[in-house]
Amino acid sequence: MPEVSGPDVPAISSKPQKPCPAGLSGDVSGAVRVPEADPAAGRFRASMELFQFCRMVLGLRRPGVRIMDQHVGELLELDPAECTHWKKGRKQIRSLNALRALAAKLSVQEWIVAAVISGDMDAEEGVCEVKGYGPFELDPTVVEAAIESLRQAHPGQWTAERELLARQHCRINRPAIVDKVRAVHQASGFESPPFYLPELRNQRPYVRFDSARGMAPGLLKDIANPGRSSLPLPLNDHLAAVEANVFALELLAPLSLVRREIAASDPAHDLAARLAETFWLSRNLMNRRIKDALLPAG
Repeated sequence: MPEVSGPDVPAISSKPQKPCPAGLSGDVSGAVRVPEADPAAGRFRASMELFQFCRMVLGLRRPGVRIMDQHVGELLELDPAECTHWKKGRKQIRSLNALRALAAKLSVQEWIVAAVISGDMDAEEGVCEVKGYGPFELDPTVVEAAIESLRQAHPGQWTAERELLARQHCRINRPAIVDKVRAVHQASGFESPPFYLPELRNQRPYVRFDSARGMAPGLLKDIANPGRSSLPLPLNDHLAAVEANVFALELLAPLSLVRREIAASDPAHDLAARLAETFWLSRNLMNRRIKDALLPAG
């Protein structure tokens, strides 16, 4: 199978290997597969991961608060001893009501909790699904804050023409990004998902996505807007993050193939879960891509 390589591009091929599962489909209304205890350690590793997941999500929900073990235990009204057993993997959390309670109190989707306790996700991957993967569109508040800082930095020189030029430098050239990705796909012979990254063939979907967006600076440097050097650093960083995410999502799940898979899907099955497995993409990202595919062009 042909590959793409070079000084700025890691080797890429469209040859698929063993799929990376993207987590459980649906919610926890059905049976949840809970792994057996580790015979060597005598512990339920998935329960330990669930404890860490809950602790990390509580940290997101309560910024500035030091999250203690008892805060996690309070989610299920556990006493200190039970909380310690859960943390160390000596207590298994398997009740559907407990999983639903955790999802509700943490304000996360039930399927994420189910995926962590079943061992299909570790705590880090679960938190990525909760947090999301950064911006895919320009944030108007970031743009306006940058324009205002420029206006204050040049009080006697700021004109309507200069502001218009600055705003033009803020645009994301999506057609150019899509063209770049299309060239990579054509060079690698990519025709059906998943897009194959040889060095990450056994990695989880969120790792694949992070690797794909790490390729963006090198592959997009020749379409970069030189006028951005005059923009404030926070705005430049924001623009780069949006472009990297747009690039990675188009690379791993081009809209034409997503639409094709949607048209061929079985309505009896969970669409996002099936496509996430097909494209080796996370459920969070796959939901976003399905939305993109269903929106009118432009």
